[in-house]
Amino acid sequence: MDALTKIRAKINDFPGYGSETDIARSDEETRAYVGERLAALRERLGADAVAQTLDPLIQRSAFANQQILASLERPDIHPGSEIAIDEADLVLLDLADTAASVDSEQVPEYAAKVTAAFDARDAALTGLKPRT
Repeated sequence: MDALTKIRAKINDFPGYGSETDIARSDEETRAYVGERLAALRERLGADAVAQTLDPLIQRSAFANQQILASLERPDIHPGSEIAIDEADLVLLDLADTAASVDSEQVPEYAAKVTAAFDARDAALTGLKPRT
């Protein structure tokens, strides 16, 4: 099963990255999925100082990276790049799914993994090229 099919099993009607509209919607849905799970983890851990280290990630999931998305506002995307983004999204979504089992001691390592996954996703998004 490819990454896009796995993503669609998590997020119904996930459009992928085939058009400008799809890019914006897919980005928003991915970030919302991750943000909801991070926020639930943060809430479960309470006022713990370690839990507060999740706040920048929750913030990152709340807002699109405008520098990246602005450069993607074009009608056609190179299909090879879409696969890389789908794979990066899937890694991030899979990490989000594990948030429910993360305890306070695991937060620093977990936060580092989520940060790395967001960074990899941003790198994949910047790799999009117009179709020729």
